[in-house]
Amino acid sequence: MRGSLRFNYMMPVPNECIGKLIIKEVEDEKYRILLNRKYRFCIDNAERIKKKASKMYEMVTTNRKQILTDNSCAFHILEAGYREYIEKHSLN
Repeated sequence: MRGSLRFNYMMPVPNECIGKLIIKEVEDEKYRILLNRKYRFCIDNAERIKKKASKMYEMVTTNRKQILTDNSCAFHILEAGYREYIEKHSLN
């Protein structure tokens, strides 16, 4: 089974909005095994993943390839919304 990391759909998310999935608590054994394999892949390839994400971000934000820009999130708009959310919620 294959999976994919969709870098063109990245978005900033505040830490307090992220939930953790405890893989060992997943009841479905086949799904738990799959999640473990995918998690291990991400750990083993963390540097490659970070480099590819950075490259995609740079290509989209500088509009280096129009097709990537057309098929990606508007990173600058998402980042502005993220900053606004952080400012609004850090005052409380």
